[in-house]
Amino acid sequence: MTLRPFVTVWRHAASVLCSLALLASCGGGVDSGGTGAPTALSAGPVYGLGSVFVNGVRFDDSSASIVDQNGNPLTSDQLLPGMVLRVDALAVQGSSGTPTATAVTIRTANELIGPIGNIDLAGSTLTVLGQTVRITAATWFHAALIGGLNAAHPGQVVEVFGQYNARTNEYVATRIALRPNAPAYEIRGVLTASDPAAHTLTVGGLTISDVGIAASALPTLVPGRFVRVTLATTPTGNVWTALTVAPGSTPLPDRPDVRIVGRISAWTSATQFTLNGLSIDASGASFPGGSAGVVLGARVAVVGASSADVVSASSVIVKGDETAANSPFEFHGAITALDTVAQTLVIRGITVNYSASVQFSGGTIANLAIGRSIAVVGTIASNRISVDAQTIAF
Repeated sequence: MTLRPFVTVWRHAASVLCSLALLASCGGGVDSGGTGAPTALSAGPVYGLGSVFVNGVRFDDSSASIVDQNGNPLTSDQLLPGMVLRVDALAVQGSSGTPTATAVTIRTANELIGPIGNIDLAGSTLTVLGQTVRITAATWFHAALIGGLNAAHPGQVVEVFGQYNARTNEYVATRIALRPNAPAYEIRGVLTASDPAAHTLTVGGLTISDVGIAASALPTLVPGRFVRVTLATTPTGNVWTALTVAPGSTPLPDRPDVRIVGRISAWTSATQFTLNGLSIDASGASFPGGSAGVVLGARVAVVGASSADVVSASSVIVKGDETAANSPFEFHGAITALDTVAQTLVIRGITVNYSASVQFSGGTIANLAIGRSIAVVGTIASNRISVDAQTIAF
């Protein structure tokens, strides 16, 4: 095994070493300490497991209430890389390595559920409910879709996690999961038109009838804002039937510590914009790396505090479009399977390939064994369901 200097994810390797000491023997949770009401909120894609990593924080999910976007209960083992979460938590602890916190509530947030239409392998896109979905180096696929986009086919019903890019009018996928028995379809998108007399909405180019929904059950419909619509699975002609219509962005509770990664969905200036539907006031923020990239559709990380449904940002960082270089993933836990010939192992249900150049710390390749607790940092493999390791720490 050839070792090589590891630069681009050295910070993640250091955090691995620091946070390994926090690994709980009962299943990889972290103990952030403290009790009381939530003070922190984080929203963004899952970039690690053991417990769950979102926006640079490792959240202990062992006692959290976990639900999907419709309030249906989930278990912690249903939280997977690339899913988009909103985590309400106790205070974030730790000033070095990876900060930790205890999650109180976790809610998943998808963008689409529906059948695949067109697939463009060359362009790395597919369509779902007529919406363009872009695949990037940070897009995970369902374990049955080995090969990612190459394994998908028209007609498969999928669930898309990701974020809407208002500049290109497409969804940038972070995870695509199979949903063959979905009882209904869903779209979270920008409302472009509403006709109360005709009982129709227009979302993502879809004409949707809300005639079966009582007016009292409809939210205030404001063009330009996100809505979440649950749809019957069969349209009538070109009109889809809405089963439920809800706001597309849940109001923010007041929190002194808010961390959000998302795409700018509406823009007035670099200091006044909305991030995935959430209002951001960055008039008092610092802009490490500059503010020139804070434009419509840009992927940015915002840190600040929320009050009256507005985030007052203290920092805004432009992250850029997803690439392998800026999208490392991190997994902590015990090795549950090991193939020394193929040089693969399994941790947290994720297959890890360690046949390429890997930087080991706290041990060597010879120390890999079933039951050993390790932390892996790596990138999504070409098959879109496993990881190519870059660092492994014991």
